[in-house]
Amino acid sequence: MASQVQTTTDVTRNGLSEGCSPTLSVVIPCFNVAVYLPELFESLERQACDPSAVELVFVIDGSPDESEELIRSWMKTSKFAVQLLVKANGGVASARNAGTSAARGAWLLGLDPDDTVSPNYLEEILAAAATTRAEMIVTRLVRVRGNGKVLGHALDFKFADLEENTFVSLYERPEMIHLSGGTVVLKRDRLQRENLQYDNRFRVGFEDALLITRYLLTLDSPEYLIVPKAHLYYRVRPDSLVAQSSTNYRDKIQVVKLAYREILNGNSTPPPAWVANVLLYDLYWVFKQFSMISSAVFALSPAEQSEFNIAVREILNLIGLDHIQNFRVVNVPLDIRAGWEAAVAPEEVSAVAVNRTFDPIRGLLKVIYHSADPTERAQASLRGSEVKIAYHKAREIQFFETPWVFEHIMWLTVDNAESTIDDLQLVSRTNGRPFKFNGQVLSPSKAGRMLGKVEPRKGERPLGPRGFDAKAHQRWLRRSKRNEKRERRYFSMAYRAGTILGWRRKFRNAWVLIDRNIQANDNAEALYRHIRDNRPDINAWFVLNKSSADYKRLKSDGFKLVPHGSRRHFSLMKEARVLSSSMIDQYIVRPFPRKYLPQTWSFSFLQHGVTKDRLHRWFNFKDVDHFVTATLPETASIRDSPGPYKFSDREVTLTGFPRHDRLFELCNDAARHSALAKRIVFMPTWRKYLGELLKAENGLEQFYQSRFVKEWTQILNGEFMKELSQREDVEIVLLPHPGIDQHWTELAIPSSVRRASYVGDDVQQILAGASLVVTDYSSQGFEGAFCGAPSVYFQFDREEFFSGGHIGSPGYFDYSRDGFGPVCESATEFVRQFSQMFDESHPMLSEYRRRISNLYPLRDGKASERVVAAIEARLQPYCG
Repeated sequence: MASQVQTTTDVTRNGLSEGCSPTLSVVIPCFNVAVYLPELFESLERQACDPSAVELVFVIDGSPDESEELIRSWMKTSKFAVQLLVKANGGVASARNAGTSAARGAWLLGLDPDDTVSPNYLEEILAAAATTRAEMIVTRLVRVRGNGKVLGHALDFKFADLEENTFVSLYERPEMIHLSGGTVVLKRDRLQRENLQYDNRFRVGFEDALLITRYLLTLDSPEYLIVPKAHLYYRVRPDSLVAQSSTNYRDKIQVVKLAYREILNGNSTPPPAWVANVLLYDLYWVFKQFSMISSAVFALSPAEQSEFNIAVREILNLIGLDHIQNFRVVNVPLDIRAGWEAAVAPEEVSAVAVNRTFDPIRGLLKVIYHSADPTERAQASLRGSEVKIAYHKAREIQFFETPWVFEHIMWLTVDNAESTIDDLQLVSRTNGRPFKFNGQVLSPSKAGRMLGKVEPRKGERPLGPRGFDAKAHQRWLRRSKRNEKRERRYFSMAYRAGTILGWRRKFRNAWVLIDRNIQANDNAEALYRHIRDNRPDINAWFVLNKSSADYKRLKSDGFKLVPHGSRRHFSLMKEARVLSSSMIDQYIVRPFPRKYLPQTWSFSFLQHGVTKDRLHRWFNFKDVDHFVTATLPETASIRDSPGPYKFSDREVTLTGFPRHDRLFELCNDAARHSALAKRIVFMPTWRKYLGELLKAENGLEQFYQSRFVKEWTQILNGEFMKELSQREDVEIVLLPHPGIDQHWTELAIPSSVRRASYVGDDVQQILAGASLVVTDYSSQGFEGAFCGAPSVYFQFDREEFFSGGHIGSPGYFDYSRDGFGPVCESATEFVRQFSQMFDESHPMLSEYRRRISNLYPLRDGKASERVVAAIEARLQPYCG
């Protein structure tokens, strides 16, 4: 885009006349940054350099705020020569190019207006520029949060132990790549001579790396000078252009297809190692997103995922296997490294046998290796004797919604992991291919060392006294030490209290059950009731906040309760043999810091509902010893090999849910004593963005104005539903997700609609008498189906729901193919389909009922009994 640029008449200061050239021009593009400019001005005024050697070029890129006015005012008093350019908005690349064109310095530096610099910053650059033969100067980037905490950066190793300016040759040190535009100083005449500019096609954070790489490729030898004492303080903020652009993966596809290819096409194949490192480093952050619980990368459509997948595989093949295996810039996890290898040479994936964990109760050692073949099998041996493989699972390592490689998970029967680990070996049973390092089973750290991976990064050194944010960082360090000291004292006292007060004896070999910390009434409560009534030999305890509305109810019902997060809870977990919960959140599975309370118990995951979407990105992070399922398709999706989950027969048991035992009785009772009334249960589920809305200053108002609320209230207040709710033979119940329950109390809905809550109402009683369930994506539709009730799915935001902001993505369960009722994406469609389901005239009703009847293979009221048996089996040594 061509930019219309206007410059101020007052563009020179301190005697820098029109024909003169400063040593250094600093280009600063501005868009909506007025709030940060005063700090930048203060930072610049503190510079100790000769001001006549520097000019500042501010570029207002169509900014709607008062940035221009602030700069004009500051120009009048600044000790530096200042240019101010005003242009139509064209993006940061066009703004930098406009500033570069207007600059007059021999060297060019680009700063972002929300960053600041150390007082010696420009002085150090000018001194280096006067003495170096290099045509590129690099300063240090220091990432700082608003609270003063200094964060590490993946490329900090370049500055380790450097006190003096240091010359770097990328041919000799190809890992010393540099990609940050704010910390690089370039020769203006070379940029002009080579016609190098920021590429305005790309706004995803790669424009800096692209220009720097192109610049280095014009040099006879790619090299630069590091100036370690010059610090740029990069403000870490989620609303920055860099942060926002880094989540735009649609644009990233074009970067890979165009920018990467242009770099590679200008070089030999394979490219120089440092060029390969630039591209692999940039790609690494994309691949890392696929291990995140939620990420914008999952918002890409299937077609975009496929396009991205093809483009990346082509780039990796151009880079070549040697560069992939020698990449040392960051510690690349084995999943990603093996995936890259498989994309280039499937037969040469590095099969490294790694010991992951030992189950001392069952005598099982978890060993993993990677392969491009999901059917490959290995043979394990110990000092020449074969070791039995108890369980095996090939986990799909998925990138771009496609399996790239497979992690083979084996549980080997060994007596003692410490005494056998050094002598265990693997060989391939399938094709005889050699495992790396003679098939020796290695610890993760030893495997990393033998692969030549870089050492873990050291913590950021405190900044020197001239560092702008040194005091804030020191304050953060002092707060952290005080907090750690208080925390250590608290848990030390908790441990001693457990001994003095006899808690440890009382809690010995306990089974700990918990649903949510604020709520019971789920699978853990149901299982506790079964254990209390049928297994008095089990020392069972239930954990719940004292402030919970369920605490008093369970206390009066004879539950042995322990307040969540209390010292008693800490002592309970110290002695626990089993932790069993319907939830898998961190506060459940890790209620206290690992350094004070390492896990010694077996964790049984009872689930909150039937897993229908793919939740592997969440579940795979958890250490689960027992995984309860309720339906055959669900069990197969989690357990079967190959598949995206890490779980196998070792963990997964099809038992049914403990809470279904009571539901089974209630449904049978409701069938025997059915009234004439039809009960319709509305069950809208949670959205991640609702939590973000409710945290805002005017969150409740935004919540009421959200599309979510408007769509559901439109349905409930529609004429059809109003008329239906007034019929004597119809009961309509609104039962929203617990996370939004309390916020629905003020919503205007027909007075004849019954409001129900998970807190205080018997949800199972409600569902047992349901004729029809209305939901969107909730697994509660499966609860209704357990009682024989069909569903109507109101999915007005289907595309948004599966756009990467949620922890799940579509799995084996297809709402249209497998669901228990019709899927509606608009209010009009909902009314039409709902009315047909209500009067039982829907043409698919018999098919929905067939699906429901085939859903639960174990619908007999004995789920709790099976769960207890499965847990106890996992508390015994493995016997095959």
